[in-house]
Amino acid sequence: RGDWSHVLARAVERVKDIRKEEPSASVGILLRGTKHISGLIYRLRKEGIRASGEGGNPLVDSGAVLHLLSILHWIDHPGDQQARFHASISPLGQALGITEEQGEGWLEVLRGLRQRLAHGGYGQFCSELSPVVSQGYSDWDQRRFGQLVDLAHAFDARAGQRTSVFVKHVRHQRVEDPTAGRVKVMTIHGSKGLEFDAVVLPDLDGK
Repeated sequence: RGDWSHVLARAVERVKDIRKEEPSASVGILLRGTKHISGLIYRLRKEGIRASGEGGNPLVDSGAVLHLLSILHWIDHPGDQQARFHASISPLGQALGITEEQGEGWLEVLRGLRQRLAHGGYGQFCSELSPVVSQGYSDWDQRRFGQLVDLAHAFDARAGQRTSVFVKHVRHQRVEDPTAGRVKVMTIHGSKGLEFDAVVLPDLDGK
């Protein structure tokens, strides 16, 4: 009681045991509140177990998505050198001509990116980068970036807004990962009506 690090670690071990015994089993890890959900999902992923929370997770669990968000943030805030550096060291940034030291050329690159967004929208902009993601990123990144493309097309109905608005939308919008559907971390209340082959209850102590 009170030692949540130990409790979460034990919960991960129980899920590993269940998955080892029956890899196709659906597992629900149910908690009283939301405080430890993200931490538990992180621990599971470190052990190679894909898990999702209630309603999915934001797409920022993908390096490719984070690189794209840095690019979009830099477009809106060209003075942010950290965002430009993060973009420049990525396959996506390099494909778009973004380098750490642009000299005077960065203004032309910036202008070109803004024009592409203005003419094609977020959906087309992201979709055109999909081949780069396919070549330079993992399978996980490719799946999540594909979901980002869908999110971007849907967001185009709000055309005319600054890129930072879309960046914020992506960072907060929960998207269900189909490959993580076998293990879910959620509140006991949120699990009402759902069924799992196995249920882990780490949070039984206390009032």
